[in-house]
Amino acid sequence: MDIYPYIFDGINALCTQFADKKFVGKDGRVYNIISGKDDPVATHYSAIIPIEVWIQFSLNGSTEHWHEMVTDLREMVYNPPKKLLPFVNGYKILTHPVRVDLILEDDSKVSEVKKNQLKNIGVTSYIQAISISFYKPLFESLLVTNSQGSIGKDYIQIPLAFQEKIRNCRDTLLDTVKIGELDSLSAIEIRRIYLYLAQHDSRDKKHDPEYISIKDVNDFALSCFPELVRYKDKTGTYTLKPADYDALIEKLHTAIAFFKALARAGGMNGGQFVPASIINLGESGAAFDRKSNKLRIRVARPKSREQPVYDQPEWFPELYENAN
Repeated sequence: MDIYPYIFDGINALCTQFADKKFVGKDGRVYNIISGKDDPVATHYSAIIPIEVWIQFSLNGSTEHWHEMVTDLREMVYNPPKKLLPFVNGYKILTHPVRVDLILEDDSKVSEVKKNQLKNIGVTSYIQAISISFYKPLFESLLVTNSQGSIGKDYIQIPLAFQEKIRNCRDTLLDTVKIGELDSLSAIEIRRIYLYLAQHDSRDKKHDPEYISIKDVNDFALSCFPELVRYKDKTGTYTLKPADYDALIEKLHTAIAFFKALARAGGMNGGQFVPASIINLGESGAAFDRKSNKLRIRVARPKSREQPVYDQPEWFPELYENAN
C-alpha cells in the first residue's frame, strides 16, 4: 500500500467535515478539533482522530486493507520523512509535511468484550486514535475562510476515501468487466489523472464549463506517466514520440471508462467532476492532438458537490468531552 494517498484522503475529510467543529476539554474550555488554525506561530495543523472515524475517512469504513495501513502507519511513526519546504519571507523549513502518531490502549486495560469487538472488525493492535499533524501551507486552502464567508478556497474536491474506492472498484472490474487496458493502469495512476485534471479545471465562477483543457500534453504525461516521456527535442524539451502519445491516449480512454464505472457505483459522489470523453475538435475546428500538444476532456458536473457527512461516534471521550 502507498500510504500517502490514504493519508491525504483522511486529512481532506477531516478538514472538510470538521473545519469549524469544537469540543469541550476536561478543563471545561472550548477548543477546535483541528488545532493550530488560530495560532500564527504554529507551522502545522493537528488533530486527534478516533480510529473509527479514521477508518471511515481513509478506508470508506472497510477494514479489508486495515492491516496493510497499520504496517505503513507504524513505518511513518518510526521514520517520519522530512522535506525542505517553503516557509516565510524567503526562508525554507526542514520538516515533516505530515506526521502521524498512534495512540494505543494499554493491553491490560482492554476488556475481553472489547477485544472481541475489535477482533470482529479486524483490529487487533488496540489503536484507539491517530494523532496527525500536517504542514499549514500545504493544506490551508481547505481551512481558510473564502469571500462568501464559508470555509475552503479553491481546493480540489475529491470523493470521501477516494483512493480506497479507486482500488476496490479497479479490483472488482478486473475480475468482472473488460475495460480497455485497466490491468496496466494502477490505482495511483488513475488518481494522478483525476488530480491533474482537477488542478487544471477552470471552475468558472459564473458557470462550470463542460470541459477541461490540457494546454501541455507533455506536462500531463510527465506528471501522470513519466515513463512514456523518453525523448528530448532539439531545444532539450521532453516530448512524446507518436507511439508513446498513442499509448497515453489509450490510458486516458481507459481511465475515463473507469471513472464512469466508479461514478455509476456512487464512488464519485462529492467529487469535482466525472471525466466523460476526449474532445478531438474544438468549436472553431482546432484540433486537440499530438501536433498541437493540447487535449480537451469533456466532463460531467455533479448536481451537488457536498461530501456525504459521516455521523461520527463520541469524539474520543478519554480526552475530550462534548465534541460537536
